[in-house]
Amino acid sequence: MLTLRSLVAVTATTCLAVGASASDAPDWEDQTMSSTFNVADITVTNGMRVDFNCFMTLPPSLVCSGYAYVDNPSTPCSSNKVLMLKDITANFDFAGTIGPQTDLVMDFGEYGGNINLAINGVPANFHNFIDIHGAVIGGVTVNVISGGYGNDCGTVEFLGTIQGMRIGGRDMWIDGAGISSACEYGYGDTYLGDIEIVGDIFSSQDIQYEMLDFQWSNLNWTSGGFLQVMNVGAACSTGNELWTNNINLAFNFAGSTGAMENVGWSFGEYGGNINIEINGDFRNVDNYIDLHGSMIGGVLFEVTSGGYGNDCGTVELTGIVDRLVVGGQEHSIDCLVGDVALAAATGDLDGDGAVTGADLALLLGRWMTSDPDADLDKNGFVDGADLAMLLGNWN
Repeated sequence: MLTLRSLVAVTATTCLAVGASASDAPDWEDQTMSSTFNVADITVTNGMRVDFNCFMTLPPSLVCSGYAYVDNPSTPCSSNKVLMLKDITANFDFAGTIGPQTDLVMDFGEYGGNINLAINGVPANFHNFIDIHGAVIGGVTVNVISGGYGNDCGTVEFLGTIQGMRIGGRDMWIDGAGISSACEYGYGDTYLGDIEIVGDIFSSQDIQYEMLDFQWSNLNWTSGGFLQVMNVGAACSTGNELWTNNINLAFNFAGSTGAMENVGWSFGEYGGNINIEINGDFRNVDNYIDLHGSMIGGVLFEVTSGGYGNDCGTVELTGIVDRLVVGGQEHSIDCLVGDVALAAATGDLDGDGAVTGADLALLLGRWMTSDPDADLDKNGFVDGADLAMLLGNWN
């Protein structure tokens, strides 16, 4: 397992810093599966023109017999449709269609051969994405957020204004990123170096946090861990992050901002096991990827990048989250995102913006069921506690 001292060196090479904000690259969800493109073909995705060109190998030799196609490889780095590139390049005409793009984020998979990249007309030809980490191409800085060493998948961001981009590979895929690198709830209001222990409670950007015991992989519990505010890029991010060492961090959404939906965060895991609890449903696993695709507390848990151990990545949750608990032995959290789920937080079951008799009728109609919308306190069934919450927000 890594120490805090060695972590700084590791993150410099395996978990590189994310910029302040970025836009997702165009995805391929509007394309038909298995659609195939050859050199000189043109398609339009998300309103943007894409044309296909020849590919330059290493050593340099022009190949014009390659092809591209739309696929869904269901890798940990992307669960959506992607564009597969086989000895071909795709040219994205941003300026001529949807307009110049700023600070673009893109997921990729690279599985053999070299890569062609041109930004704003300036070309580069290299073996793996990590080879151009930190490079400035066409006035745009390239940052490899995760992966990029070859035979892997990851995420790359392009910081600057992009008029056009051409990208291709011998055996690779590209897609829009799953989570923007912008942090809705970062930890800039915390103090670098601060330490919290079990039983401590603190707030950041109106969300209340509580420190809890951690369960090791042998199922024994410890109360001797700590949380420390750090800034080493361990969670593939910049600025302050929360380092959890043998301790769990509880996000009390329902008791502070209100229940949340579309929750996500970035993480780094560098040794030991991981604890996750959503709406009272507790899990203890070796790595984040072990939970990919699981339903936990009525919420879908998806690992959108990383999660295999000794790496950093991102998570997305689909569903309403009242309470979230996350922790690890050598683990970092940053860049929380989410939207307040007003209906679940207030009892506005019909979504009209007020808690009235209509909402009361809906709740009573689901009395003593396990309906997730009317079960406001998420204890598994609709009862008097839920009725009290609804009446407490009556207007």
